[in-house]
Amino acid sequence: CQNLQQHAWPQLHVLDLSFNIFDVSALAALFQGINKINTLEHLSLRACGIKAQGAAVIGNALASDRQVKKLDLAFNNLELVGCEVIADLLRVNKTIVELNLRSNSVGALGGQTLERALSYNKTLRVLVMADNQIGPEIIAALSGKVNGDFGDVLKASRSKELNMPADNLGELAKRNA
Repeated sequence: CQNLQQHAWPQLHVLDLSFNIFDVSALAALFQGINKINTLEHLSLRACGIKAQGAAVIGNALASDRQVKKLDLAFNNLELVGCEVIADLLRVNKTIVELNLRSNSVGALGGQTLERALSYNKTLRVLVMADNQIGPEIIAALSGKVNGDFGDVLKASRSKELNMPADNLGELAKRNA
């Protein structure tokens, strides 16, 4: 990490450290280096074994950050406690526009925590929550906080494919019919 700090390219915009395992002290050292990069916009820490304690390091480091716009924390087993830390981050960080929390076992309570946090955050535009067992009501609520109501999201979508597996959306559609 000291090499990153000393030799970071002044034009570095994307830092992808996915599939590297970081303990809490390594994450803290990493963010000391990252804080010296003034151009970093996209940080990917996908599948880095971060868990809840690592999420606390990330939350503290990015709370006042004004550079990182895209944050990928997919496949890190953050669970509810880590999700609460990320929700706290979203309450104060007004720079992140894309957040990937796919497959972090946050559950319904984690989804509700994020929904409440998004009442304070109007900058987040993309939130990936697949494979978190959060349920269709919470998916709809999160979609509304990020993009308007769920129907508007579907109508306005320009994509030809929408993937939301294993989240019981059929039940939500029946209740809203």
